[in-house]
Amino acid sequence: MKSCPNCSVNLGRTVYEGVAVEVCPSCGGHLVSQARLTGIQRNPATPAEQLKAEAESFVGSTAHPVTCPACSRAMKKERTKQPVLIEFDVCPSCQAVWLDPGELAMLQLAY
Repeated sequence: MKSCPNCSVNLGRTVYEGVAVEVCPSCGGHLVSQARLTGIQRNPATPAEQLKAEAESFVGSTAHPVTCPACSRAMKKERTKQPVLIEFDVCPSCQAVWLDPGELAMLQLAY
């Protein structure tokens, strides 16, 4: 079972914008493949989602090195470019993406 790199709680499955993702029920972080993340970014956020994203406390990126919940390898930090700078973690081995609480909504709103 995959567990959250922030709080070690087992990840659960959910659907975000019609895309299956894994979520930490404790901190709200998300694990998603790069292909699925691209699909989420292409879906425009609805007004309700925009309000939810704005209301969420945006935690941002963890400072510590992150171990991939999918394959247990070290993840690398990547950053988006303008208009919004968001730092997230990508596994160079399996291409899984770890998004800290609030980052998934922020990425969707940014693009």
